[in-house]
Amino acid sequence: MIERIKWSFKRLSDQKLIEFTRALIVSFLNNDYFPEGSEKVKSVEDALDVFSESIPSPKQRNVDNTRVKNDYKSQLIYEISRLALYAEYKADFNVKALQSVNFELHNKKQPKGLVGVVDKIILKTTGNAGEIIAQCASDPNASYYHARVSLDEQNWQFTGTNSNRNVKVASIPPGERLYVQMRLENTLGLGPWSNSTIGMIGMPEVIANIHGR
Repeated sequence: MIERIKWSFKRLSDQKLIEFTRALIVSFLNNDYFPEGSEKVKSVEDALDVFSESIPSPKQRNVDNTRVKNDYKSQLIYEISRLALYAEYKADFNVKALQSVNFELHNKKQPKGLVGVVDKIILKTTGNAGEIIAQCASDPNASYYHARVSLDEQNWQFTGTNSNRNVKVASIPPGERLYVQMRLENTLGLGPWSNSTIGMIGMPEVIANIHGR
């Protein structure tokens, strides 16, 4: 797991945001992990001052001054966001550096490993004419599952993709011998196509009878 800054400050109430920002500014001053921190927080300090002064009292609050206040709040959040990006870049995944400032942290999942190879494919009908579900075992590293169907194992005319192991492929002619292959994908790339599984879709009236239609 990788420690990253959690941008929960965007959802803070006015007073909580002021308290958070004050503590954030102090945490960057004379911080050895962030030697430029004292300079970087100046724009945050300025935005905080303007926002704090723009908050109307309950008796003075109206649509216009509330809108102005919200605009200044958005500007403050923008400046804090810039500071968060600077902190993550400068820390370069140094957990102690990130923990030295007043940002809330959370664990972000590391990139997934390489996807595996599909070993076995199970074919199912959906009840709709010309449709099949190609199913394989789940792979914890897979983000996407791809299926392709051919009538001659050379021209792959029919394809489908899903984020889980059940991939629908449509517009397949009934009564034809089918060759079905699957492969997996994530941010690291695509896996190889599997060996073919052979199947056939029945005629529409047969499918309807199987599914009780």
